[in-house]
Amino acid sequence: ITAFGHPFMGGGAISIPMGGGTILNTMATLRRSFKMSAPGPVVGELVQDRLPAIGGILGEGPAMLPVHGTVQTPAGKDDFKFEVARDAGLTPRLVAVGLSSVIGSRLDVGHRGMLRMQASIKGDGFDPIELSRVYSGEKNEMMPVFASVDVARIVASLWRTPFGPPPGMRVEMHAEWIADPVEEFIESLTLDRSIAKPGDEVTASVRMFRAGGGSHIETFKFKVPRNWAGQEIDLVACDAMGANQVAGMVQGTPMPRSVKSLARWIARFRNAGQLYFMALRKGVGLKSGVEDHAFLPGTAAVKLLGRTNQELRKAGVSFEESKERPGVINGITAASLRVAPY
Repeated sequence: ITAFGHPFMGGGAISIPMGGGTILNTMATLRRSFKMSAPGPVVGELVQDRLPAIGGILGEGPAMLPVHGTVQTPAGKDDFKFEVARDAGLTPRLVAVGLSSVIGSRLDVGHRGMLRMQASIKGDGFDPIELSRVYSGEKNEMMPVFASVDVARIVASLWRTPFGPPPGMRVEMHAEWIADPVEEFIESLTLDRSIAKPGDEVTASVRMFRAGGGSHIETFKFKVPRNWAGQEIDLVACDAMGANQVAGMVQGTPMPRSVKSLARWIARFRNAGQLYFMALRKGVGLKSGVEDHAFLPGTAAVKLLGRTNQELRKAGVSFEESKERPGVINGITAASLRVAPY
């Protein structure tokens, strides 16, 4: 069938559900008249959206992107599910709109609280991507939007790539609303010594203060490895965003060559609600695609170098550990450890 006699959104080749409808009212205005309608059942698929008309095929509806999950509140747990049309430009936005509506309609975000979210994005041709986030605030009605946009951004990253048409995907999200928010800020990082020898055990103390009062000290203990001898080691305590930025700074920009490798890189994003402790040191490394091969022998790195998606690196993450915290973590701080020659 053809319809309209004009474009819908000018999308060209499309694949969205086509259904019947009932016109309830026509609003006539000098500025722009429009019709108010109620949709009927799906009767086929719209496949063309061109200047002269839209075109569709009667029959079964198109393949959709399923979204399902749960929302846990003090009132109980609600299940939800909906489907999103597979459109080149709109699908990630529709995922965000749908999730925001589902979560927002079940939360009383006019009061203080905290939102925990776990999501899983599965698709054809790549391993599942697990996502964990936590949001907190005083009367912050945007928390459902933040959670929904974080999921939709990952969908968008995989949806429009130079590696082919959008893959088949499925989204699962579980959100939990907690009445009392917990928000901590990283204040300082202190070491029990400024100079160490290989084999020494060093204790790092991270001091955090909590919004509304109170403080906490989290400690990390590690043994100085032999390959740190004679170097100045940068130690960093930070939130998930800071850890991603620090790692990206020393590891270089990812250069994926497939949806699978892109998904593998996205899956390495750190989870919120964790306190991260990282040790950075100088050394020759190689960035190959989305993989980071840190601290290679210089001759080996040069010999392996030779593809357009490879680059040499001069530093890397030598050690990383994380500890879970009860709420939102914010901030970044650093300290230096000088290691004596071995």
